[in-house]
Amino acid sequence: MGWYDLLRTFRIGFTRRQFLQAAGALFGGLALTRYAWADDLVPTPGGTLSLPVVPIPWTDLNSFPPVIQPKPTLNLSRDTSRLYLSLTIDQSRQDIELKLASLPVVLEDFNDQCEGQHAGFPRRVVHAPRRYWLRSNTCGTAINQATVTAIQAKLTSLVAWIGPIYAYPNTSDRAGLVGVEPDVLIIQIKQNVPDAMFQQLTRYIALEGFTRVPGMEKDFKGFHFFKNTSSNRNSSFEVRKRLMASSSWQDMIEAVRFSYLPMLSSSGMVPLDSRYMNQWNMWRIKAGEDPAVCSTSSGPQGSGWDLSTGSGSVVIWMLDAGCCDERHPDLQGRLVPNEGKDYRAYPAITNDISTLGAARPRSDHTTAVAGVLAASITPPPILSPCQPSSGQGLAGVAGSCTVYPLAIEETATDYQVGAAINLAATNATLSNGDKARVLCITIGRQWIWTGTRWEPSGWPGYATYIEPKLTDALNNGLVICVLTHNDSESSICYPATSPSVIACGATDQSNLRASFSNYGPEVSVVAPAQSILVLNWCQGIPNCGGNDGYHWLSGTSFAAPQVAGLAALLLSRFPCLTTQEVRQIIESSATPLSYHSEPGATTKNGKKWHEQVGYGLINVKAALEAPPIFKCVSRPKNRDETPPNPPTGLRIY
Repeated sequence: MGWYDLLRTFRIGFTRRQFLQAAGALFGGLALTRYAWADDLVPTPGGTLSLPVVPIPWTDLNSFPPVIQPKPTLNLSRDTSRLYLSLTIDQSRQDIELKLASLPVVLEDFNDQCEGQHAGFPRRVVHAPRRYWLRSNTCGTAINQATVTAIQAKLTSLVAWIGPIYAYPNTSDRAGLVGVEPDVLIIQIKQNVPDAMFQQLTRYIALEGFTRVPGMEKDFKGFHFFKNTSSNRNSSFEVRKRLMASSSWQDMIEAVRFSYLPMLSSSGMVPLDSRYMNQWNMWRIKAGEDPAVCSTSSGPQGSGWDLSTGSGSVVIWMLDAGCCDERHPDLQGRLVPNEGKDYRAYPAITNDISTLGAARPRSDHTTAVAGVLAASITPPPILSPCQPSSGQGLAGVAGSCTVYPLAIEETATDYQVGAAINLAATNATLSNGDKARVLCITIGRQWIWTGTRWEPSGWPGYATYIEPKLTDALNNGLVICVLTHNDSESSICYPATSPSVIACGATDQSNLRASFSNYGPEVSVVAPAQSILVLNWCQGIPNCGGNDGYHWLSGTSFAAPQVAGLAALLLSRFPCLTTQEVRQIIESSATPLSYHSEPGATTKNGKKWHEQVGYGLINVKAALEAPPIFKCVSRPKNRDETPPNPPTGLRIY
């Protein structure tokens, strides 16, 4: 009988591997454990471990695998010239740069010398108060162990983790770079695993320092989220390796997955010029009247807002990086009461946005999107199309509808996005009875060729976490509108390529495809989104409704909400429409553009289509007048009553 068996005789609960770890530590750090990774890892039922796990130093670069495989068809290689830094408390960019100034590393920044220029909008590197992306100050030069040790010495207790960065194959720019969180594991359990076995696995992983964080399994059946919040610095790489090497867990574990953080922002916009108060895009899509008609002999021609400005009981889900600024005068009353869910810390916490106070994730991008969707509309004081409005600021396409924000990070993981979509998919009717049947998504990831197939960068689990939820949302009656994105490429971003969504591109003032707007075979329709006036977030400015409350922006992020707003108008006016009918009406009523008479135009569903602009420019008035939908018009409850005449030629100055 050996020491291991003798100790087990006295019911001291530990595994052979843990015994060897401790023995190795006692006898001069001998590497005895390398022979025991595949040993029995299951603690004795009811037993406790009295010997600590001895982790590999968590700042050791050798602990990061040179290649990881999110799925059998995808290999990601470590970019040795880059790391990401996770901090224990908030630090400003200036403070981090100052502390690291003497070291051979710098913070990543868009458009710097390590990456070439792009025809589209540059994607922003998303630094956060507790996460910074680092690279060697000499492009392509590996960061060595001495530098990592120096980073630790400079920042001391500020460092939570130092994580590796991996690159998609066949990519040379930052779009293909992702960070892997060394303190997170996602474990997928096989079907019909007894709860007692799962609890045994949970106890073992807790001994490795990883605690189960409930919440993910309700959105993704069989998936469980574990996070290392202990002083035991085992990394996800080491724990995954031990789990996958053990035959003890193979009967219950389907997969052990990492959590991937895209380096670049999923949203895109470029601030432009001054605050000239003219929403040319709204009269271009015939939502409101063209102001020029007031000085012509022909007079007003009518607009979509003559027919509907939306219904307060129709809600639009808005999935974006952050949340809108509810303090803006144009958004008063435009958000669902006690509105919004914050998925930035999912699955650990899913907060109600309305309870966050100063911690509310306000952003200029989301504020602009919300304004395009549903900024308040104030009708003219008399029924005259040329009477200036007495209302505040801008008008949203569906200015009488309400918005329900779903906030994620700019570098949101695929499972965070999927969980937010799942909330919309499973709550088409809200608790107050309002119908939430439109989902506007203004984030997306570029497609990257891996050598064997195309994958959306940074979301290797999209087919598991996102696509099924989009299908569920469509099947549950949601109209889903997604931006094509702003890379000036003939390949639109995911999830706009999903067959469940309406892919929305952008046009300019000349009704041409905006130079930044991605295009391709999945494009459905376009809307004006180059140099359009949108809301600006308040940032504590007292007079947010004045000049500081508005600015000019460009991007397909502001085309998608115009299409989503039209969908909400259709469902407000004709609530019996199906999801497919809404899509057919939007596409069939679109205004043809010059592309439809050029080579490359084809016919789809009986209408001209072109990959640059899809079926054409959305037309709010034509869509709301579409003859096939009159079967859905709600009738007065009393036959002797008739609906009041709507205001004519509504426009906002």
